[in-house]
Amino acid sequence: MAVAQIGLQMMTRLLSASEFLATFRTPMRDVRATAMNVIDIWPYVASIPATDLSGEDILDGRVAHVYRNADGTCDHVLVLTATQNVFLVVVVDLTRDCIVGHHLLDLNREYGLAREGRHE
Repeated sequence: MAVAQIGLQMMTRLLSASEFLATFRTPMRDVRATAMNVIDIWPYVASIPATDLSGEDILDGRVAHVYRNADGTCDHVLVLTATQNVFLVVVVDLTRDCIVGHHLLDLNREYGLAREGRHE
């Protein structure tokens, strides 16, 4: 399902854990330095409801990584939050050139990591 824009408000889609995991194809490669034809994710990010962020603050304009799946169909754009090891992942469908949705990835919770601090 692609994301639509209605007027000035963009529609967003929170991906479930299973929907998010379905976009993985290993190995995932970091293509941040080499990605071409990049979609501007920031209007989408600005439209995400605060309830989808579970109290996390997004660091505007700061992307930690862009991971491309092995079959080249999806990019996972990891946007920094103020909390270390917590990312807003925007999933981009490269075959349709659109944003599929987003997922809050909390590696602290997923892997039992101690919260080390905050990004500034």
